[in-house]
Amino acid sequence: MRLRVIATAVFLAAPGWAQAPAAPPAQTEAMKSCSFLAGRWAGEGWMSFGPGEPRKFHETESVTPKLDGLLLEIEGLGTGDGGKVVHSALAILSFDGQTKQYHFRAYDGMGHFTDADASCKDGAMIWSMAIGPRTMRYTIKLNQKGQWFEVGEMSADSRQWQKFFEMTLDKAGEGQAHSR
Repeated sequence: MRLRVIATAVFLAAPGWAQAPAAPPAQTEAMKSCSFLAGRWAGEGWMSFGPGEPRKFHETESVTPKLDGLLLEIEGLGTGDGGKVVHSALAILSFDGQTKQYHFRAYDGMGHFTDADASCKDGAMIWSMAIGPRTMRYTIKLNQKGQWFEVGEMSADSRQWQKFFEMTLDKAGEGQAHSR
Protein backbone atom coordinates (compact mmCIF):
# COMPACT_ATOMS: atom_id res chain seq x y z
CA MET A 1 0.00 0.00 0.00
CA ARG A 2 2.78 2.41 0.91
CA LEU A 3 4.45 1.86 -2.46
CA ARG A 4 1.18 2.72 -4.23
CA VAL A 5 0.92 6.02 -2.29
CA ILE A 6 4.50 6.97 -3.21
CA ALA A 7 3.95 6.06 -6.87
CA THR A 8 0.76 8.14 -6.97
CA ALA A 9 2.52 11.12 -5.40
CA VAL A 10 5.36 10.91 -7.93
CA PHE A 11 2.88 10.61 -10.82
CA LEU A 12 0.92 13.66 -9.67
CA ALA A 13 4.07 15.75 -9.12
CA ALA A 14 5.74 14.80 -12.42
CA PRO A 15 3.93 17.37 -14.64
CA GLY A 16 5.28 20.16 -12.43
CA TRP A 17 8.82 18.91 -12.96
CA ALA A 18 8.48 19.17 -16.71
CA GLN A 19 7.64 22.87 -16.54
CA ALA A 20 10.42 25.33 -15.88
CA PRO A 21 9.59 27.87 -13.18
CA ALA A 22 8.68 31.29 -14.52
CA ALA A 23 11.29 34.01 -14.10
CA PRO A 24 10.39 36.56 -11.41
CA PRO A 25 8.67 39.51 -13.15
CA ALA A 26 10.63 42.23 -11.29
CA GLN A 27 13.94 40.71 -12.31
CA THR A 28 12.87 40.15 -15.91
CA GLU A 29 11.68 43.75 -16.28
CA ALA A 30 14.78 45.23 -14.63
CA MET A 31 17.12 43.27 -16.88
CA LYS A 32 15.32 44.55 -20.01
CA SER A 33 16.84 47.95 -19.17
CA CYS A 34 20.27 46.42 -19.84
CA SER A 35 19.36 44.40 -22.93
CA PHE A 36 20.79 47.04 -25.30
CA LEU A 37 24.23 45.62 -24.44
CA ALA A 38 23.52 42.14 -25.86
CA GLY A 39 25.61 41.08 -28.84
CA ARG A 40 29.20 41.08 -30.06
CA TRP A 41 31.01 44.40 -30.23
CA ALA A 42 34.42 45.49 -31.54
CA GLY A 43 36.27 48.77 -31.76
CA GLU A 44 38.98 51.03 -30.37
CA GLY A 45 39.68 52.88 -27.16
CA TRP A 46 42.30 54.57 -25.03
CA MET A 47 43.28 54.61 -21.36
CA SER A 48 45.56 56.80 -19.31
CA PHE A 49 46.74 56.08 -15.78
CA GLY A 50 49.29 58.84 -15.35
CA PRO A 51 51.54 61.20 -17.25
CA GLY A 52 52.34 60.55 -20.88
CA GLU A 53 50.33 59.66 -23.92
CA PRO A 54 47.15 57.62 -23.48
CA ARG A 55 47.54 53.96 -24.45
CA LYS A 56 45.38 52.91 -27.38
CA PHE A 57 43.85 49.45 -27.61
CA HIS A 58 41.49 47.31 -29.69
CA GLU A 59 38.53 45.90 -27.73
CA THR A 60 36.00 43.16 -28.28
CA GLU A 61 33.03 42.70 -25.98
CA SER A 62 30.57 39.83 -26.06
CA VAL A 63 27.38 40.21 -24.04
CA THR A 64 25.20 37.12 -23.78
CA PRO A 65 21.86 36.87 -21.96
CA LYS A 66 21.71 33.79 -19.71
CA LEU A 67 18.85 32.06 -17.86
CA ASP A 68 16.16 33.58 -20.08
CA GLY A 69 17.63 37.07 -19.65
CA LEU A 70 17.94 37.01 -15.84
CA LEU A 71 21.72 37.41 -16.19
CA LEU A 72 24.00 39.13 -18.66
CA GLU A 73 27.42 37.58 -19.17
CA ILE A 74 29.87 40.25 -20.33
CA GLU A 75 33.27 39.19 -21.65
CA GLY A 76 35.83 41.77 -22.76
CA LEU A 77 39.24 41.43 -24.36
CA GLY A 78 41.52 44.36 -25.09
CA THR A 79 44.71 44.08 -27.11
CA GLY A 80 47.47 46.59 -27.76
CA ASP A 81 50.40 46.73 -30.14
CA GLY A 82 51.27 43.37 -31.64
CA GLY A 83 48.10 41.79 -30.26
CA LYS A 84 49.39 41.84 -26.66
CA VAL A 85 46.51 41.43 -24.17
CA VAL A 86 46.12 44.59 -22.09
CA HIS A 87 42.71 43.78 -20.62
CA SER A 88 40.77 40.56 -20.13
CA ALA A 89 37.62 40.37 -18.03
CA LEU A 90 34.39 38.49 -17.46
CA ALA A 91 31.42 39.91 -15.56
CA ILE A 92 27.94 38.83 -14.57
CA LEU A 93 25.18 41.43 -14.24
CA SER A 94 21.99 40.51 -12.41
CA PHE A 95 19.10 42.12 -10.55
CA ASP A 96 17.86 41.16 -7.07
CA GLY A 97 14.07 41.44 -7.01
CA GLN A 98 13.96 41.63 -3.21
CA THR A 99 16.52 44.39 -2.65
CA LYS A 100 15.74 46.10 -6.00
CA GLN A 101 19.46 46.39 -6.73
CA TYR A 102 21.66 45.35 -9.63
CA HIS A 103 24.71 43.22 -8.90
CA PHE A 104 27.84 43.36 -11.03
CA ARG A 105 30.62 40.88 -10.30
CA ALA A 106 33.67 41.29 -12.53
CA TYR A 107 36.69 39.00 -12.84
CA ASP A 108 39.97 39.95 -14.52
CA GLY A 109 42.51 37.79 -16.32
CA MET A 110 44.78 37.72 -13.27
CA GLY A 111 42.20 36.03 -11.01
CA HIS A 112 40.98 39.12 -9.18
CA PHE A 113 37.30 39.96 -8.80
CA THR A 114 35.17 42.79 -7.54
CA ASP A 115 31.55 43.26 -6.60
CA ALA A 116 30.54 46.65 -7.96
CA ASP A 117 27.49 48.87 -7.62
CA ALA A 118 25.50 48.96 -10.85
CA SER A 119 22.43 50.51 -12.44
CA CYS A 120 20.62 50.28 -15.76
CA LYS A 121 18.32 53.17 -16.52
CA ASP A 122 17.66 55.82 -19.13
CA GLY A 123 19.60 53.86 -21.77
CA ALA A 124 22.79 53.63 -19.71
CA MET A 125 24.55 50.97 -17.71
CA ILE A 126 26.74 52.41 -14.94
CA TRP A 127 28.97 50.45 -12.62
CA SER A 128 31.31 51.78 -9.97
CA MET A 129 33.62 50.63 -7.20
CA ALA A 130 35.81 52.05 -4.47
CA ILE A 131 39.55 51.93 -5.11
CA GLY A 132 41.07 53.03 -1.82
CA PRO A 133 39.84 56.58 -1.14
CA ARG A 134 38.70 57.07 -4.75
CA THR A 135 35.69 55.91 -6.75
CA MET A 136 36.06 54.47 -10.24
CA ARG A 137 32.95 54.71 -12.46
CA TYR A 138 32.20 53.33 -15.93
CA THR A 139 29.23 54.53 -17.99
CA ILE A 140 28.07 52.66 -21.11
CA LYS A 141 25.51 54.14 -23.53
CA LEU A 142 24.64 53.78 -27.18
CA ASN A 143 25.63 56.92 -29.07
CA GLN A 144 23.69 58.50 -31.96
CA LYS A 145 25.18 55.93 -34.37
CA GLY A 146 24.08 52.97 -32.22
CA GLN A 147 27.67 52.34 -31.09
CA TRP A 148 28.70 51.21 -27.60
CA PHE A 149 30.26 54.31 -26.08
CA GLU A 150 31.96 53.84 -22.71
CA VAL A 151 33.72 56.31 -20.45
CA GLY A 152 35.75 55.51 -17.33
CA GLU A 153 36.21 58.20 -14.69
CA MET A 154 37.88 58.54 -11.30
CA SER A 155 36.90 60.80 -8.39
CA ALA A 156 38.15 61.47 -4.87
CA ASP A 157 34.96 63.27 -3.78
CA SER A 158 32.19 61.89 -6.10
CA ARG A 159 31.63 65.45 -7.41
CA GLN A 160 34.60 66.11 -9.69
CA TRP A 161 35.42 63.34 -12.15
CA GLN A 162 38.61 62.81 -14.20
CA LYS A 163 38.26 60.77 -17.40
CA PHE A 164 40.95 58.07 -17.82
CA PHE A 165 39.27 55.69 -20.27
CA GLU A 166 37.11 55.86 -23.39
CA MET A 167 36.08 53.38 -26.07
CA THR A 168 33.68 53.20 -28.99
CA LEU A 169 32.57 49.82 -30.33
CA ASP A 170 30.50 48.79 -33.34
CA LYS A 171 28.04 45.94 -33.11
CA ALA A 172 29.55 42.96 -34.86
CA GLY A 173 26.82 40.35 -34.34
CA GLU A 174 24.67 38.40 -31.93
CA GLY A 175 26.93 35.39 -31.40
CA GLN A 176 28.50 33.61 -28.50
CA ALA A 177 31.22 34.90 -26.19
CA HIS A 178 34.85 34.69 -27.24
CA SER A 179 37.41 32.77 -25.21
CA ARG A 180 41.02 33.33 -24.52
